Amino acid sequence: CREIPEKVTKTLRDARLEVLVIDCLRLTRHPTHLHLELALEYIQKISPKLAVLTHMGHELEHLELQKELKARGAKNVVIGTDGASFFYS
Repeated sequence: CREIPEKVTKTLRDARLEVLVIDCLRLTRHPTHLHLELALEYIQKISPKLAVLTHMGHELEHLELQKELKARGAKNVVIGTDGASFFYS
């Protein structure tokens, strides 16, 4: 996705989500997908207990992205990987 309308972000925020899986194709802007900055903005607006970044392009290096998330204080954001499963409690 590239945009989440305000009405939808409000609905999701009001739902008090346990988990939000959200698109994060790359670090820089893209015409049809979210990039890191925008994904983090939506995560902040929606305020889920846990956010999982998904649909990442090959230019996003996993360890570097983890460092970036830590530097930004994004404690409730993790990186999704192919074939991964997780349980949240």
